[in-house]
Amino acid sequence: MDLYCALINLENGALVRGADDGDACQARWYDFSRLRRLFTTAADQPPHLIALNEAKEYHTHGRHALNHAAEVLSTTLGRRYVGLAGSLSIGPFGPVLFYDATELVLDYWGDTHESVPLDKRNLARLHVYGQRGTDFEIMLDHWPFWSGSARLERARYLSGAGTSATPRMLVGDNNETASGPHLPQRDWYAEGVRHRHHKGKFVDGRWQAHTDALDCLIGAWRGGCDGYREESEAGFYAAEEAAGVTGSHAEAALRATVNIGIDKGGPLLIDWALHNTAWRGGVVPGSVRVEIPPDDRPFDSDHRRKTWTMQLDRG
Repeated sequence: MDLYCALINLENGALVRGADDGDACQARWYDFSRLRRLFTTAADQPPHLIALNEAKEYHTHGRHALNHAAEVLSTTLGRRYVGLAGSLSIGPFGPVLFYDATELVLDYWGDTHESVPLDKRNLARLHVYGQRGTDFEIMLDHWPFWSGSARLERARYLSGAGTSATPRMLVGDNNETASGPHLPQRDWYAEGVRHRHHKGKFVDGRWQAHTDALDCLIGAWRGGCDGYREESEAGFYAAEEAAGVTGSHAEAALRATVNIGIDKGGPLLIDWALHNTAWRGGVVPGSVRVEIPPDDRPFDSDHRRKTWTMQLDRG
Protein backbone atom coordinates (compact mmCIF):
# COMPACT_ATOMS: atom_id res chain seq x y z
CA MET A 1 0.00 0.00 0.00
CA ASP A 2 1.16 3.52 -0.77
CA LEU A 3 0.90 5.63 2.38
CA TYR A 4 0.43 9.29 1.48
CA CYS A 5 1.85 11.69 4.07
CA ALA A 6 1.87 15.44 4.61
CA LEU A 7 3.59 17.82 6.99
CA ILE A 8 2.83 21.46 7.69
CA ASN A 9 3.66 23.96 10.40
CA LEU A 10 0.49 26.04 10.54
CA GLU A 11 1.51 29.40 11.95
CA ASN A 12 -0.04 29.86 15.40
CA GLY A 13 -2.36 26.96 14.58
CA ALA A 14 -4.53 29.49 12.69
CA LEU A 15 -5.63 30.90 16.07
CA VAL A 16 -6.70 34.49 15.50
CA ARG A 17 -8.28 35.39 18.83
CA GLY A 18 -7.96 33.72 22.22
CA ALA A 19 -10.39 33.56 25.13
CA ASP A 20 -9.83 35.72 28.17
CA ASP A 21 -12.12 33.77 30.48
CA GLY A 22 -10.22 30.52 29.97
CA ASP A 23 -13.45 28.60 29.46
CA ALA A 24 -15.59 29.50 26.48
CA CYS A 25 -14.54 27.75 23.28
CA GLN A 26 -16.84 30.10 21.39
CA ALA A 27 -14.62 33.01 22.37
CA ARG A 28 -11.70 31.45 20.48
CA TRP A 29 -11.66 31.98 16.75
CA TYR A 30 -9.53 30.04 14.28
CA ASP A 31 -9.20 31.05 10.66
CA PHE A 32 -9.24 27.53 9.28
CA SER A 33 -9.78 28.89 5.78
CA ARG A 34 -5.98 29.08 5.81
CA LEU A 35 -5.78 25.34 6.49
CA ARG A 36 -8.27 24.64 3.71
CA ARG A 37 -6.29 26.67 1.18
CA LEU A 38 -3.03 25.00 2.19
CA PHE A 39 -4.47 21.58 1.31
CA THR A 40 -6.73 22.36 -1.64
CA THR A 41 -4.02 21.36 -4.11
CA ALA A 42 -3.58 18.00 -2.33
CA ALA A 43 -7.13 16.87 -3.15
CA ASP A 44 -5.98 14.77 -6.11
CA GLN A 45 -3.95 12.59 -3.73
CA PRO A 46 -5.35 13.07 -0.22
CA PRO A 47 -2.88 12.15 2.53
CA HIS A 48 -3.59 9.25 4.86
CA LEU A 49 -1.55 11.07 7.50
CA ILE A 50 -1.23 14.79 8.14
CA ALA A 51 1.26 16.02 10.74
CA LEU A 52 0.54 19.57 11.85
CA ASN A 53 2.91 21.55 14.03
CA GLU A 54 2.07 24.56 16.18
CA ALA A 55 -1.53 23.49 16.90
CA LYS A 56 -2.05 26.21 19.45
CA GLU A 57 -4.57 25.39 22.19
CA TYR A 58 -6.23 22.63 20.15
CA HIS A 59 -6.55 20.54 23.31
CA THR A 60 -7.03 23.08 26.09
CA HIS A 61 -10.84 23.40 25.81
CA GLY A 62 -12.06 19.95 24.89
CA ARG A 63 -11.85 18.87 21.24
CA HIS A 64 -13.58 21.89 19.72
CA ALA A 65 -10.65 23.27 17.72
CA LEU A 66 -9.20 19.83 17.01
CA ASN A 67 -12.47 18.52 15.58
CA HIS A 68 -13.04 21.72 13.61
CA ALA A 69 -9.64 21.36 11.93
CA ALA A 70 -10.33 17.67 11.22
CA GLU A 71 -13.65 18.54 9.60
CA VAL A 72 -12.05 21.21 7.43
CA LEU A 73 -9.46 18.72 6.20
CA SER A 74 -12.10 16.01 5.71
CA THR A 75 -14.38 18.18 3.60
CA THR A 76 -11.45 19.57 1.63
CA LEU A 77 -9.80 16.25 0.87
CA GLY A 78 -12.69 13.76 0.90
CA ARG A 79 -11.31 11.55 3.67
CA ARG A 80 -12.58 10.99 7.21
CA TYR A 81 -9.87 12.40 9.44
CA VAL A 82 -9.58 11.96 13.19
CA GLY A 83 -7.28 14.27 15.11
CA LEU A 84 -4.87 13.33 17.90
CA ALA A 85 -3.59 16.23 19.98
CA GLY A 86 0.04 16.03 21.02
CA SER A 87 1.93 17.96 23.64
CA LEU A 88 5.03 20.04 24.23
CA SER A 89 6.55 20.73 27.62
CA ILE A 90 7.03 24.43 26.87
CA GLY A 91 3.47 25.42 26.05
CA PRO A 92 0.00 24.59 24.65
CA PHE A 93 1.06 24.38 21.01
CA GLY A 94 2.02 20.75 20.55
CA PRO A 95 1.78 18.88 17.27
CA VAL A 96 -1.38 17.20 16.01
CA LEU A 97 -1.75 14.07 13.91
CA PHE A 98 -4.73 13.65 11.60
CA TYR A 99 -5.22 10.12 10.26
CA ASP A 100 -7.68 8.69 7.75
CA ALA A 101 -9.97 6.58 9.93
CA THR A 102 -11.54 4.81 6.95
CA GLU A 103 -8.27 3.14 5.97
CA LEU A 104 -6.13 3.20 9.11
CA VAL A 105 -6.67 1.80 12.60
CA LEU A 106 -5.07 3.47 15.61
CA ASP A 107 -3.51 0.98 18.03
CA TYR A 108 -1.61 3.36 20.29
CA TRP A 109 -1.25 7.07 20.97
CA GLY A 110 1.34 8.42 23.40
CA ASP A 111 -0.50 11.15 25.26
CA THR A 112 0.42 13.01 28.43
CA HIS A 113 -0.68 10.32 30.90
CA GLU A 114 1.93 9.69 33.58
CA SER A 115 2.32 6.10 32.39
CA VAL A 116 3.61 7.26 28.97
CA PRO A 117 7.42 7.59 28.85
CA LEU A 118 8.86 10.71 27.28
CA ASP A 119 10.16 8.87 24.22
CA LYS A 120 6.62 7.66 23.46
CA ARG A 121 4.91 11.06 23.68
CA ASN A 122 3.27 12.11 20.39
CA LEU A 123 3.86 8.60 19.00
CA ALA A 124 1.12 6.82 17.04
CA ARG A 125 1.10 3.15 16.10
CA LEU A 126 -1.33 2.25 13.32
CA HIS A 127 -2.13 -0.48 10.83
CA VAL A 128 -4.16 -0.71 7.63
CA TYR A 129 -7.78 -1.66 8.23
CA GLY A 130 -8.28 -5.38 7.62
CA GLN A 131 -4.58 -5.99 7.04
CA ARG A 132 -2.83 -7.24 10.15
CA GLY A 133 0.95 -7.15 9.85
CA THR A 134 0.99 -3.64 8.38
CA ASP A 135 1.96 -1.99 11.66
CA PHE A 136 3.94 1.23 11.49
CA GLU A 137 4.67 4.19 13.75
CA ILE A 138 4.84 7.92 13.29
CA MET A 139 6.23 10.29 15.88
CA LEU A 140 5.62 14.04 15.77
CA ASP A 141 8.04 16.53 17.23
CA HIS A 142 8.79 20.24 17.38
CA TRP A 143 12.33 21.06 18.43
CA PRO A 144 13.41 24.21 20.33
CA PHE A 145 14.07 27.17 18.04
CA TRP A 146 16.39 28.95 20.45
CA SER A 147 19.18 26.46 21.09
CA GLY A 148 21.20 24.06 19.00
CA SER A 149 22.38 22.38 22.19
CA ALA A 150 18.79 21.72 23.26
CA ARG A 151 17.99 20.27 19.84
CA LEU A 152 21.04 18.02 20.04
CA GLU A 153 19.94 16.68 23.41
CA ARG A 154 16.51 15.91 21.94
CA ALA A 155 18.07 14.12 18.96
CA ARG A 156 20.26 12.02 21.22
CA TYR A 157 17.24 11.05 23.29
CA LEU A 158 15.33 9.91 20.19
CA SER A 159 18.25 8.23 18.46
CA GLY A 160 17.49 4.75 19.81
CA ALA A 161 14.29 4.49 17.76
CA GLY A 162 16.23 4.36 14.51
CA THR A 163 17.12 0.71 15.00
CA SER A 164 13.62 -0.37 16.05
CA ALA A 165 12.23 -3.37 14.15
CA THR A 166 8.96 -1.50 13.58
CA PRO A 167 8.88 0.92 10.64
CA ARG A 168 8.81 4.42 12.10
CA MET A 169 8.74 7.97 10.82
CA LEU A 170 9.96 10.94 12.82
CA VAL A 171 8.44 14.09 11.37
CA GLY A 172 8.03 17.70 12.37
CA ASP A 173 9.54 21.13 12.65
CA ASN A 174 13.13 20.45 13.69
CA ASN A 175 14.10 24.13 13.60
CA GLU A 176 17.39 23.00 12.10
CA THR A 177 18.87 22.01 8.78
CA ALA A 178 21.41 19.26 8.13
CA SER A 179 24.96 19.53 6.82
CA GLY A 180 25.65 19.48 3.10
CA PRO A 181 26.03 22.05 0.29
CA HIS A 182 23.10 20.50 -1.62
CA LEU A 183 20.65 21.92 0.94
CA PRO A 184 19.33 25.51 1.06
CA GLN A 185 21.89 27.82 2.64
CA ARG A 186 21.61 31.05 4.62
CA ASP A 187 23.70 34.17 4.32
CA TRP A 188 24.51 34.64 7.99
CA TYR A 189 25.88 38.14 7.33
CA ALA A 190 22.94 39.51 5.34
CA GLU A 191 21.44 42.81 6.44
CA GLY A 192 18.84 42.37 9.13
CA VAL A 193 19.90 38.92 10.32
CA ARG A 194 19.28 38.62 14.06
CA HIS A 195 19.51 35.86 16.66
CA ARG A 196 22.15 33.96 14.73
CA HIS A 197 22.64 31.71 17.74
CA HIS A 198 19.13 30.25 17.28
CA LYS A 199 19.90 28.23 14.16
CA GLY A 200 23.58 29.02 13.71
CA LYS A 201 26.89 28.42 15.45
CA PHE A 202 30.19 30.28 15.48
CA VAL A 203 33.02 28.10 14.17
CA ASP A 204 36.57 29.23 13.38
CA GLY A 205 35.56 32.88 13.36
CA ARG A 206 32.53 32.47 11.09
CA TRP A 207 28.81 31.90 11.54
CA GLN A 208 27.36 28.79 9.91
CA ALA A 209 24.27 26.62 10.26
CA HIS A 210 23.92 24.51 13.38
CA THR A 211 23.45 20.99 12.02
CA ASP A 212 24.61 18.79 14.89
CA ALA A 213 21.14 17.56 15.91
CA LEU A 214 19.99 16.48 12.44
CA ASP A 215 23.43 15.04 11.71
CA CYS A 216 23.18 13.04 14.93
CA LEU A 217 20.16 11.24 13.48
CA ILE A 218 20.97 10.96 9.76
CA GLY A 219 24.76 11.32 9.67
CA ALA A 220 27.08 14.16 8.70
CA TRP A 221 27.77 15.19 5.11
CA ARG A 222 31.25 14.48 3.81
CA GLY A 223 32.79 16.30 0.87
CA GLY A 224 31.35 18.87 -1.51
CA CYS A 225 28.36 18.77 -3.81
CA ASP A 226 29.43 15.33 -5.04
CA GLY A 227 29.95 14.10 -1.49
CA TYR A 228 27.91 11.68 0.59
CA ARG A 229 26.16 11.41 3.93
CA GLU A 230 27.86 9.03 6.29
CA GLU A 231 25.87 6.27 7.94
CA SER A 232 24.53 7.34 11.32
CA GLU A 233 24.62 5.03 14.29
CA ALA A 234 21.13 6.34 15.08
CA GLY A 235 19.76 4.63 11.97
CA PHE A 236 17.55 7.39 10.56
CA TYR A 237 17.32 8.52 6.94
CA ALA A 238 15.77 11.61 5.36
CA ALA A 239 13.00 11.10 2.84
CA GLU A 240 14.11 14.38 1.27
CA GLU A 241 17.55 12.96 0.46
CA ALA A 242 16.16 9.59 -0.56
CA ALA A 243 14.63 11.56 -3.42
CA GLY A 244 18.06 11.58 -5.02
CA VAL A 245 17.98 7.83 -5.46
CA THR A 246 14.24 7.23 -5.88
CA GLY A 247 13.53 9.55 -8.78
CA SER A 248 12.03 12.57 -7.05
CA HIS A 249 13.14 15.85 -8.54
CA ALA A 250 15.82 17.06 -6.14
CA GLU A 251 14.79 20.69 -6.55
CA ALA A 252 11.25 19.91 -5.34
CA ALA A 253 12.35 17.59 -2.54
CA LEU A 254 15.13 19.73 -1.10
CA ARG A 255 13.44 23.12 -1.16
CA ALA A 256 13.41 25.32 1.92
CA THR A 257 10.35 24.64 4.06
CA VAL A 258 10.00 28.24 5.24
CA ASN A 259 8.51 30.81 2.88
CA ILE A 260 10.51 33.66 1.43
CA GLY A 261 10.69 36.89 3.35
CA ILE A 262 10.28 35.24 6.75
CA ASP A 263 13.92 34.80 7.75
CA LYS A 264 16.60 37.33 6.79
CA GLY A 265 19.48 35.78 4.92
CA GLY A 266 17.36 33.14 3.25
CA PRO A 267 15.02 30.29 4.30
CA LEU A 268 16.25 26.84 5.32
CA LEU A 269 14.95 23.29 5.12
CA ILE A 270 13.94 22.81 8.76
CA ASP A 271 10.80 20.61 8.54
CA TRP A 272 11.95 17.03 8.01
CA ALA A 273 10.45 13.62 7.29
CA LEU A 274 12.81 10.99 8.66
CA HIS A 275 12.37 7.22 8.70
CA ASN A 276 14.24 4.48 10.48
CA THR A 277 16.28 1.55 9.20
CA ALA A 278 13.26 -0.76 9.19
CA TRP A 279 11.65 1.51 6.57
CA ARG A 280 14.79 2.16 4.54
CA GLY A 281 14.01 2.05 0.83
CA GLY A 282 10.36 2.79 1.53
CA VAL A 283 10.19 6.22 -0.10
CA VAL A 284 8.10 5.96 -3.27
CA PRO A 285 9.93 7.30 -6.34
CA GLY A 286 9.04 10.84 -7.29
CA SER A 287 6.86 11.49 -4.25
CA VAL A 288 8.81 13.98 -2.12
CA ARG A 289 7.75 17.55 -2.71
CA VAL A 290 7.74 20.90 -0.92
CA GLU A 291 4.86 22.99 -2.23
CA ILE A 292 5.63 26.63 -2.99
CA PRO A 293 2.52 28.78 -2.45
CA PRO A 294 1.53 31.63 -4.75
CA ASP A 295 3.48 34.78 -3.95
CA ASP A 296 0.40 36.70 -2.86
CA ARG A 297 1.48 37.50 0.66
CA PRO A 298 0.50 37.36 3.41
CA PHE A 299 1.01 33.60 3.15
CA ASP A 300 -1.44 31.21 4.81
CA SER A 301 1.47 30.03 6.95
CA ASP A 302 5.10 30.93 7.38
CA HIS A 303 6.03 27.32 6.51
CA ARG A 304 5.40 25.35 3.33
CA ARG A 305 3.49 22.09 2.98
CA LYS A 306 5.54 18.96 2.39
CA THR A 307 4.19 15.70 0.93
CA TRP A 308 5.76 12.29 0.42
CA THR A 309 4.72 8.66 0.03
CA MET A 310 5.97 5.58 1.86
CA GLN A 311 5.52 2.03 0.65
CA LEU A 312 3.89 -0.01 3.40
CA ASP A 313 4.27 -3.77 3.09
CA ARG A 314 2.63 -6.47 5.11
CA GLY A 315 5.06 -7.79 7.72
